[in-house]
Amino acid sequence: MALKKIVNAEKLALITFLFLLLQSATLMPPISPIKPIIAIKSMNSGVKGIYLSETTVENTALLEKIIAQAKEVGINTFVADVQYPSNRYAKNIALILANKIQYIARLIVFPGGANPEEINNATLLEKKYQLADYAIGLGAHEVQLDYIRYKASQNPSLQNIEDVNTVIAGFKDRLATKNVRLQTDVFGITSFRPSTVIGQNIRSIANYVNGVVPMLYPSHFNPYQTHSAHPYETITDALTALKKQFNNEIPVNIYAYIETYNYHYPHMSSSERVQYIQKELQAVQDSKINGWYAWSANNRYDYLFEAMKNHVTMSG
Repeated sequence: MALKKIVNAEKLALITFLFLLLQSATLMPPISPIKPIIAIKSMNSGVKGIYLSETTVENTALLEKIIAQAKEVGINTFVADVQYPSNRYAKNIALILANKIQYIARLIVFPGGANPEEINNATLLEKKYQLADYAIGLGAHEVQLDYIRYKASQNPSLQNIEDVNTVIAGFKDRLATKNVRLQTDVFGITSFRPSTVIGQNIRSIANYVNGVVPMLYPSHFNPYQTHSAHPYETITDALTALKKQFNNEIPVNIYAYIETYNYHYPHMSSSERVQYIQKELQAVQDSKINGWYAWSANNRYDYLFEAMKNHVTMSG
């Protein structure tokens, strides 16, 4: 049941993202001319992470298997959901840390995005602050805020950006004495421009956090046929645009979420999936940001691990 909820949440995210693109009435900028991609260079520097649901963290046997596989390929960070206190969760976070893997607590602030009544709901936000405190007490060195935005159906307004910034600033103030870092997930589209619909502006968000995490899933960009076929160019173009927003003087760390599964093409062969992920990894590597996190709603990372083991030569 928990896995089904995770998958349904992921589907909702995809639907709202596509709705936002249509509402904006603008397509993504055309991708850069295709260039050959060389074999993946060293991936020994920076953050290399995977997302884990709370259900996976609580499954000791599964978690032990993932830890072993992750360490084999150099994964150094787990981004783990924290949705409720749990003795088993606490015990297994200790297991993660004992294996010298960094623990980042992912906090879903407004599931599906906020409506105007929720955005400044002190009771709701206090519960989220308490979850952050709980995760920090378990050893989280960083808190990652996700769904820190309005719903994609919100009317566009500059006030939306101010409202979201106020919520993020509240987390910054609450965590100020905790000796912990704060990062925020943002829609991939905001790498190119702010969104007055969902209220995300990377430049203003950077005033309150230590890291910004654009979700650069090629299958989410429009037109998806083009971007899904060219994951390398899609990611590098987005990160280039993001840097330009700061005139290439970025005051925070930048990490990219990449996808392990292209939902438009569920029948890709195993080798095609591995190559798809390798192109994403190469794009992040060539963009010289601070690292990446891989997203799989069901926490299946076999193709990612294979991609990291086999640094094959790739072509556009």
